[in-house]
Amino acid sequence: MDNKIIIKNGKIVLFDRVVTGDLKIANGIITAIGKGAHHDNANLEIDASGKYVLPGFVDIHTHGINGFDLTNGLFCQDSSSFLTDEENFVKGIQAAIQKYLSRGTTRIFLATVSASEKHLKKVLGFLANYLKSQKSLNIDTPVSGVLLEGTFIKNKQFAGAQNADYFREPSIDFFDRLQAAANGHIKSVNIVPEYDAAAYELIKYLTAHNVVCGAGHTGATADQYTQAVENGLRIAIHFLNGPTGSSTKPFGHGGAIQAVLRSPEVFAELIMDGYHVDPIYLREVFQRKGLPRVIAITDSMFVTGLENIETFIVSGVLGRVSDNRQYLEVVGAENALFGSVLTMDVAFSNIVSWLTQDMAGIWHPYHSALPLHEALIQATWMCSRNPAKALHIMRPEYQHIGQDLSQFTGSLDVGKSADIVIGALNGEPGNYALEIDNVIFKGNIVQ
Repeated sequence: MDNKIIIKNGKIVLFDRVVTGDLKIANGIITAIGKGAHHDNANLEIDASGKYVLPGFVDIHTHGINGFDLTNGLFCQDSSSFLTDEENFVKGIQAAIQKYLSRGTTRIFLATVSASEKHLKKVLGFLANYLKSQKSLNIDTPVSGVLLEGTFIKNKQFAGAQNADYFREPSIDFFDRLQAAANGHIKSVNIVPEYDAAAYELIKYLTAHNVVCGAGHTGATADQYTQAVENGLRIAIHFLNGPTGSSTKPFGHGGAIQAVLRSPEVFAELIMDGYHVDPIYLREVFQRKGLPRVIAITDSMFVTGLENIETFIVSGVLGRVSDNRQYLEVVGAENALFGSVLTMDVAFSNIVSWLTQDMAGIWHPYHSALPLHEALIQATWMCSRNPAKALHIMRPEYQHIGQDLSQFTGSLDVGKSADIVIGALNGEPGNYALEIDNVIFKGNIVQ
C-alpha cells in the first residue's frame, strides 16, 4: 500500500521564499509543493494552518544526546559512569535517535573524542554493526556517518575538552584501520594543518575517497591552513570556538581564523548556542563568509536532555554543567567549554532571533534586523541546506534530467527525501522560539 501524506495550508520555507500552500509526500518522497497539491486517497492529512513547514535539520557535528556518547557509550546516572558494552551502546543510540528526531534533526553525523586506537575501533565497530542490523531490517536511520574529531590534533593548548594523550600525527594507514572498523561510515575527519606534509597528504587522500576534511582545535598559521585548503580541506570545525588560532601579525599571514575568512571554499561551522561564540561575532561571520558558507552545529554531548547532572568525566577530562544549565565547562581551565547542551531546534530559534534584531558590530559598524521570512530562509540554509551540501547529501549543483534525488535532503524540493519539520514560531523579533508539532523522516511521522 502506498504511503501518501498531504500537509495542508502550511507556510512552506523554500530556499528563496516562503509560500503558503500544500506539500505532498508519496512513499517517502516530496512529490508536489504549492497551492492545490492534493492527494487522491491520502493516508494522512496534516493541517499546518498558521504553522511553518521547514526542511529537517542536519547536524554534522554532535557527540551525543540523552545519555549517549559515540565514544563512551551509555551514561549510567546511578554510577556516574559509562556503560561501554555493545548491548548498552545499542540502547543508548536508539534513545539518542528518538531525542534527535523529536527536536527536528533528521540527519546526524556523530563525532568522536580523542581515545586509543583500540577503543575507537571498538565503538566504531558497534556503530557499524548497529547500522548494518537496521539496514537488514529495512529500518531507516538518521545516523548518516561519523566525524572523526579528536584524533589528528597536535598542540595541547588547542585541546579544548579533548584528551591530548591520544593525539597523533595524521596517517593514511591509521585512518584506514579505523575506517575498516567503521565499515566505511567515517564521512568527515578533523586534521590540523600544523602537521604540514603529513596533514596535506592525508587531506588529499581522504578528499579523493569522498571523505570531507575539516580543521578545528588548530593553531596553524594562515599559510598552513591555506595549503590544507588547496589539498581539499573544506570545513572550519566549530569556527571561532576557543581552540582556533588567530594572529594579527604578518608572520604566516595570520592564523587559522584569518585563513577561513579569506577562503571562499571553506564552510564555517558555528555552535549556535550564544555561549561558545558571542552573537555579535556570529553576525560578523554571517556577513563576511556569506550565507552559503555558514553551517549551524550543536556539538552536543550526552548531558543534553538529562537532568540532575552537575559534573562528569569524558576521556579523562572533568567537566561541569554551568549554573544556568545552558553550557558545559572544562573544570580547571579558564573559559574552556565542552561541547554543548544545544539542540538544532534551539539553534534554529537562536538564529532567527539574532537575525531579526538590530545589532552593533565589531568589524562592521552595524547589522540591521532582517524581516522574519528572510531570517527564516537564512536559518534553514544554516541548519539544513548548507550542512547537507558540505557532507554531499544536498541536491547536486547540476541536476541531470531524470536523476534520482530521493537520497538527498537539506531543502524542500520535489523528488527529494521527505525530511520535514512542522511547527509554530512563537515570540517577537529578537526573541523567537520554534515549537515543533510534527517531524517527518523519509516520509514517516516520527513526532
